Amino acid sequence: MLGKVGWVVLLILNAMMLLNHLIGIVVIAASSDERQMFVGYAAMSAVAVLVLVFPYRERRRWAWWASWIPVLAIGAVFFIGGLSPIGWWYGATALVMAFAQLATLRDFFRAT
Repeated sequence: MLGKVGWVVLLILNAMMLLNHLIGIVVIAASSDERQMFVGYAAMSAVAVLVLVFPYRERRRWAWWASWIPVLAIGAVFFIGGLSPIGWWYGATALVMAFAQLATLRDFFRAT
């Protein structure tokens, strides 16, 4: 049960990040550098959603390890952004994602 909740939280947060960054490309970005950043994060989120929907649900261990990449990338915004509001939001999101990822640990690595 806990693993399923963790998976759902990861899927929802990554899908929301994908939507956020797609909107950011069109609405928020004020320069080509910002658009490129939004495109990069949108691409990462899209791959994360695909990994969560297919190999993650099949309990492939590589998918569990790979799912830490978006957590780290989103968390990096906190350290780069410092005390800015966006930095805090991304940091909090990464923290929730990390706890959700850890909630699935037993499903992937239980003793056989």
